[in-house]
Amino acid sequence: MKIRTGFVSNSSSSSFIIAVKQDQERYPCCGHKQNDIIDEICVVEKYGREDTYLHGKGLEDALGEFYHWEDEGSKEEKELVEEANKYIKEGFKIAAVEISYHNHELRDKIRNETIILWESE
Repeated sequence: MKIRTGFVSNSSSSSFIIAVKQDQERYPCCGHKQNDIIDEICVVEKYGREDTYLHGKGLEDALGEFYHWEDEGSKEEKELVEEANKYIKEGFKIAAVEISYHNHELRDKIRNETIILWESE
């Protein structure tokens, strides 16, 4: 059984645990890596425009930010960890994020450019 302890769910944002493909593609002119959605969320968070935050990077941090597992080793926890580990092996990054309902662009990117492992209701 999971008990929500980390984020206050309200009408201004949704929380997600996502898997993001690590893109190694670099700009040919300068060699810099292209930003991914996690980088974009960090910029929005830094400039405080909305209720948008990166709460944890990596599987352990992402899970720790969202849940305290009442029954450690529960079926639900194991399934989420197994699914996340499958994507990690395929080259994905795992992150816990909170996206403002007002940021339609980032919400669309979450839905179209990432794999959602968990979403707040």
